[in-house]
Amino acid sequence: MFFCNQINLGCHWSHGKTLHDTIHSAYCNGCYTPQIFMGTPYSPTRKKYSDGDIAATNELLQQTGQNVFTHLPYVYNLAGSAKKNRLAFDGDDEVTSYTLKCCESIGQEIQTLDKLHCYKKGCVLHIGSSGDPRGLKTVAASINAINLSNSCPLLLETMVGRGNVLGKTFEELRQVYEAVEDKEGVGFCIDTCHIFSQGLYRMHDEADIDRLFEDMDRVLGRKKIGLVHLNDSSKNFKSCKDRHALVARGMIWGSRRKPLKYLIKRFTDWDVPLVLETAESDLKVVHAL
Repeated sequence: MFFCNQINLGCHWSHGKTLHDTIHSAYCNGCYTPQIFMGTPYSPTRKKYSDGDIAATNELLQQTGQNVFTHLPYVYNLAGSAKKNRLAFDGDDEVTSYTLKCCESIGQEIQTLDKLHCYKKGCVLHIGSSGDPRGLKTVAASINAINLSNSCPLLLETMVGRGNVLGKTFEELRQVYEAVEDKEGVGFCIDTCHIFSQGLYRMHDEADIDRLFEDMDRVLGRKKIGLVHLNDSSKNFKSCKDRHALVARGMIWGSRRKPLKYLIKRFTDWDVPLVLETAESDLKVVHAL
């Protein structure tokens, strides 16, 4: 018998003609926690929904009890400009202006999602990159310029990569959080592929999974974990490469079903939703555990 609360399990879902169509399609296909893009992931421009669409979606959500999460565009860099190697708010008006445009866009998406009557919700963000040691504080300054919501948190995602990528450790995300003024409006998203590929946690056995949970609670706080991206990895431990694999068919778990089930159970005990970012078919794999 599957032990995860099904409402807390879903996957990244393709956007339909309307928001209502999107959430309804997800529900009909067994996806009770859809994560969607409200627009292209490569532009700050976000979708706008009519009042009627929002009302119809809320009527649906009242019946289904679904969660809804969004993933913000990949092009955002709240530290400034990696290409120009300049921080926002540090004398380059063009970089600052674009960063503030991104902050406004993020705020719009948060406020749109905040209108939905969900069990749980949030907007996931890759915080950016910078070679300047002040990068994390600049990210926090950018977040302070966003119109946040206490009921729809901005979820800072654990990242992976070499060089100037920010947010690769819990401690870096904590530094951003500590410098944010509205802490009620900010939480965290844990990506299992990222923390494996970055060389933080193998998650091959219960002991390492327990260490992961101890560190999350100690550094980030269990109540601030808003979402998990449940992804396997096609690359090795410490590869520092972001390459997702189908769950239980990658380098993290492969045939290791017991630790995967244990990880899911621990997040279920914390009442944290899990989203698969690989393929819709992965839902059947997890349900079959």
